[in-house]
Amino acid sequence: MKKTCAQASLVSLADPEAIYSLLKNSATYPFWSMIDEFELIRPGTDEPHGVGSQRKFRTGRFVMHEEVVELVPNRLVAYTLLSGFPMSEYRAETILDPIEGGTKITWRCSFHPKYKRSGWFWRLVMFYIFRRLERGVARASENLEQRLEFLAAAHGNATSKRSLV
Repeated sequence: MKKTCAQASLVSLADPEAIYSLLKNSATYPFWSMIDEFELIRPGTDEPHGVGSQRKFRTGRFVMHEEVVELVPNRLVAYTLLSGFPMSEYRAETILDPIEGGTKITWRCSFHPKYKRSGWFWRLVMFYIFRRLERGVARASENLEQRLEFLAAAHGNATSKRSLV
């Protein structure tokens, strides 16, 4: 069966370094996205949020278990989905391309849907999710004070939207 792919892009005024600092630190996601809670399941080989780290994100009643599989400083964050959606061989990448006056953020994924003929549905869902994630990280990255607040609050093995209050 052919893999289904989804992709969304957005241009931010922030530089790649600012965006990457939030993308790499999984504990910041509840502060700038629709994700309610983050939990570090296993630290990475060289650092807590590094390659090999496993994380759980909770959004409402959905729980996504992911593993970070590739990091290229200020350019790329890639992860695989271990559980959470009816998909297999899911891999997503967030690519940061420096452009004049900012950064082009591209969030893309490929996967096999669990159920036949549901690829079109999951492609739309992932496009919608990626757009929301891109808008959130762009907004947070463009505001230095907010970004520093999020990074300062993102410590420990678990964070939630309530952690920031």
